[in-house]
Amino acid sequence: MAKITVDATKLGLGSIEVDHSFGMKRKAGELNKDISQIQLDAQRKFSAAVRDMNVLQKLDKSKSEDERTLERLEDKYGTGFGSIDPDYWDMRVESVALAISPEVNQVTLTAGTELKIAEKYLAFIEDLAGINTKARKQKFENGNLSTDDIAEVAKKLTFAILDIKEDSEVSESDKKSNSVGDK
Repeated sequence: MAKITVDATKLGLGSIEVDHSFGMKRKAGELNKDISQIQLDAQRKFSAAVRDMNVLQKLDKSKSEDERTLERLEDKYGTGFGSIDPDYWDMRVESVALAISPEVNQVTLTAGTELKIAEKYLAFIEDLAGINTKARKQKFENGNLSTDDIAEVAKKLTFAILDIKEDSEVSESDKKSNSVGDK
């Protein structure tokens, strides 16, 4: 089986050899699945927070069902005030809103998701390179390793394993397999 060499010098690793073996393809497939799951979880969390913020804005302290809804939101976001006195209604709503606001902030969502993805990429690279050094992980956590560089190397490795050309046109057989109707 032909070995493919991928340059990983940006991460201080030199070159990493990969091939098209079943084990390598399985690892690349698991990485893609994990990345998709991280993105899906982040989107679900964001959508739930937006929905909760919208619900929170429509609450009316004179309705008992809205009191129960506020209690549920307090439990979910860990902001329980300890009192259901109507005089504290506004403070309770505000504390839940403060807990939700980072969840609906797109920048926070993106940064958190990017960090989780970069950690998955780094674990994938370390696995393929046959290393697992704490020093490299510390470099990453200290900001000495760029998440863009990590992602670039991981994608190159995945493309090499799955035999995908980065800049190539879609082949005729791929076009046919994705088309609908008679072939």
